[in-house]
Amino acid sequence: MKLLNKKAFRDLFGKSSRIFTVLIAMIVGTTIFVTITFTREVINRELDVEYNAMVPASASILVDRADEPLLEMLKEQKSIAGFEVGAAYEMLMTRPDGTKKTLKLFSALDYAERKINIIFPVEGSFIPSEGEVLLDSDALSVAGAKLGDTIVISLPDGKTKEYVIA
Repeated sequence: MKLLNKKAFRDLFGKSSRIFTVLIAMIVGTTIFVTITFTREVINRELDVEYNAMVPASASILVDRADEPLLEMLKEQKSIAGFEVGAAYEMLMTRPDGTKKTLKLFSALDYAERKINIIFPVEGSFIPSEGEVLLDSDALSVAGAKLGDTIVISLPDGKTKEYVIA
């Protein structure tokens, strides 16, 4: 048993550079693991807060026409916490560089009064005027455009219309 203790002692303290290297590797590995775990938790928490702040819709129902009887029926439903009426159109956009891209155009009666799927302005005007369009910040890169650029949208009837990104 003495021989085993002697060998263990010699391995532990006889090769101090190896022991030091292993110790540093363990400290660095543990630090990186803790940092990544902590960062992941912070990101998950903040994403949840930001997502819930926009009051996301739990369902979207597409109908060809939203008339008064339908709206009254929706108001009477106790299981529906809230609803908003808007329109969605699929169109073709010509980007500033001339390439074409399919886009989905959403409209609402008043963006400032929305209570579901709330939109937060990042820059530019929040309420578009005649001839202006709002783009999601992620959609700007897809559109290959920036604030103030003009995009051309092909309407379903074949006509085209220019819009300034507001």
